[in-house]
Amino acid sequence: MAISISRPPSSGKNVIGFDAINDRFNEVHIREGEVVDYDIRVHELTKAELSSAHVLPDIINQTGVLSDYPYYLDLHRHLGRIWQPFDDPESPPFNHEYGQIVVGGPGLAGVVKLFVEQYGDFFTFDVRKQYREKTTEDWRTEWREIGQASLNPSLFSDEYINDKLAVFTNPALERNQAGSSASLVLRPLSWAGWCWGLIARDKYDRITYKRCENPRSCIREIPSLPPFGKSGRKQRFCSNRCKMAERAHRQKIKENAKTDILKVIKNRQSANPIVEAIKNSDSLGTEDSIDMENLNNQ
Repeated sequence: MAISISRPPSSGKNVIGFDAINDRFNEVHIREGEVVDYDIRVHELTKAELSSAHVLPDIINQTGVLSDYPYYLDLHRHLGRIWQPFDDPESPPFNHEYGQIVVGGPGLAGVVKLFVEQYGDFFTFDVRKQYREKTTEDWRTEWREIGQASLNPSLFSDEYINDKLAVFTNPALERNQAGSSASLVLRPLSWAGWCWGLIARDKYDRITYKRCENPRSCIREIPSLPPFGKSGRKQRFCSNRCKMAERAHRQKIKENAKTDILKVIKNRQSANPIVEAIKNSDSLGTEDSIDMENLNNQ
């Protein structure tokens, strides 16, 4: 039986909290001991503030609707690419958005804050109700394990993966879209649970991945089978931004080809002696043209 995973809750950014009054996210604090903490655990936001969900304006899902999160169907592998990048000169390792986590030290805090702004906390979807005290080093360790397991699942035993699922996910029955039947699914409690669920699915359902078709070397990957079921067309791009980039790239190729064809035609015309003679005669005055005509008649 194929492994299905519930969608991450759309309220993730609301739960972390967006400060509508000051037009910013509630700040992530790295307190003593490098522990990751949040404003919202100290200041309870009003309903008005919670309703002001903030998403980056260019994050569009495949249906063209504003998405709550950036692309996340390859989140586990995206973390793995921090340490095992593509062999692609167009995508050097230091270009990874979370690459600073490899160095560690003070840079860890910046990576944690960036991830929180994009997705929320990594170890819980609700920091008010289920806050897990984690240090920046805990983030780094978990990311590294997830990265290794996503790109080399054979390194981790079934028992180890099962233990991770027991910590970060819950089994749940969810009704299918069609009919009254239900399926047993993994319901992640956090992005960590989401990643380990994808790892289990990849290993046991033999899911494969291909890179996003954005010609500008996007490093996001698309699964051969989406984790929410088999419906819908096969996805080619990780985001609407990449889809539009590919469309612009094709348009540029067409325009360049048209320009090249016009250059060839122009060169051929300039190389034709008859065409050149006509051009030269057109550039002469009326009397000169008559004289040339008389000469030709002789």
